[in-house]
Amino acid sequence: MTVIGYVTLSDSGAYHGHLHTFNVQAQIAILPTLAGPNHPDEPHYQVSFDRIILGSGFNRVDADGHDYIALTLAHPELGPRAIEARLVADPDPFNPHAYVLVWTPQS
Repeated sequence: MTVIGYVTLSDSGAYHGHLHTFNVQAQIAILPTLAGPNHPDEPHYQVSFDRIILGSGFNRVDADGHDYIALTLAHPELGPRAIEARLVADPDPFNPHAYVLVWTPQS
């Protein structure tokens, strides 16, 4: 499991934290959008850095029934290919609002 970021869930439903790759170290925000059940093809989240949109995210459930957010990040600073990641709960028992971005390599 390669962790590329750490964020904290706020009371507003937004996540704030850091993205860490070889090329980028940045504070990011993962903000909920207005997409709802009537718009299943629209992203549920928008990932941004200082008003620059880096990507989007969709609510998903894995085979074991665990919720996660599937993120796709794309920007020239990140390299020529989009980065796929999962936003999942951090197993830190002392911070139930902690989440990690786990890189999911694409073949």
